[in-house]
Amino acid sequence: MKPDIRIYATTPESMPQRGFEGVEAPSGADYVAQVCDAARWAERHGCAGTLIYTNNTLVDGWQVARLVIESTERLRPLVAVEPTLMSPYAVAKMLTTFAHLYGRTVDVNYVAGGFKGHLKARDDASSHDRRYERVEEYGRYIRLLCESVRPASMEGEFYRMENLRLAPAMDPGHRPLVTMAGSSDAGRRAARALGATQIHYPTPIEEFAASQFSAVGGSGVRIGIIARATSEQAWSVADRRFPSSIRGRRMHSMAGRASDAAWHRQLRERRSEATGEQGVYWLKPFETYKTFCPYYVGSYDDVAVELAGMMKLGVTLFVLDIYEFEDDFVHAREVFERAEWAAFDSRARRRSG
Repeated sequence: MKPDIRIYATTPESMPQRGFEGVEAPSGADYVAQVCDAARWAERHGCAGTLIYTNNTLVDGWQVARLVIESTERLRPLVAVEPTLMSPYAVAKMLTTFAHLYGRTVDVNYVAGGFKGHLKARDDASSHDRRYERVEEYGRYIRLLCESVRPASMEGEFYRMENLRLAPAMDPGHRPLVTMAGSSDAGRRAARALGATQIHYPTPIEEFAASQFSAVGGSGVRIGIIARATSEQAWSVADRRFPSSIRGRRMHSMAGRASDAAWHRQLRERRSEATGEQGVYWLKPFETYKTFCPYYVGSYDDVAVELAGMMKLGVTLFVLDIYEFEDDFVHAREVFERAEWAAFDSRARRRSG
């Protein structure tokens, strides 16, 4: 049976874009317009939801989720939540409040926290694995509240509740999709315990192993796509959009020293040339601190082959990088349509033939 492939966008950030020189933070009004425009584009071109970042430098993600909901009809905000930024009860209360007030589902992306400077500023000296243990308990607390029809109790190492219930109760039809980056052993354990969809930062398709994407709650990837009718056209766009930057490479190096996230280290250890000669897999935007995920650049068919390979290995959730132009969603949708046909429809036709 053909799986349900879901595509999520990523909401623009309220801070200046990383690694781009001379880019100023948008005003409040301009940022509201960016969020609403991007949400409408994403919904118009087939996205099911949109990821909303959280960290010390950004505006509150729940307020951004409200903007997304009020400017769309179906798009689901995927709000990143971190234990030291918000209590688990407050998260559960937000989820049921959005469902009650808007009749809409808000999804949750659990974040353990990977940048040591941000953690230190919040007086959090926990080790990498310890933070994932806390996230697991945090997620269990939220899930218990969202699923319980009676007052719930829980005695954990980090959190405790006694005869607590959500009011209003969570409508079962609005229980959230749960995602988590899971590149480390600790991250994978926490994701499995919570039944979360694990988000990976992929390597080229020829290096994939099916075991990389085995997860209780399914598997996803975080990627950027620049595709056009021909490879030459795509690379022309890519080179203009992500120019070389010595400053960006220095910032990338500094970020590497400041992060203990396994996915960040794994991408740093993998070097790529900033040309199309290596195929469609491209790390230059990551290596110049302009984004935090691999890019796939090439013709519609070439990029579709890569995505179809992921789909065949069990990837069902694709979280796209931030897009500044509606046209990018148009081209990405063309790629996904071809990828799904290559992964599933073409096989079905061969069997029926």
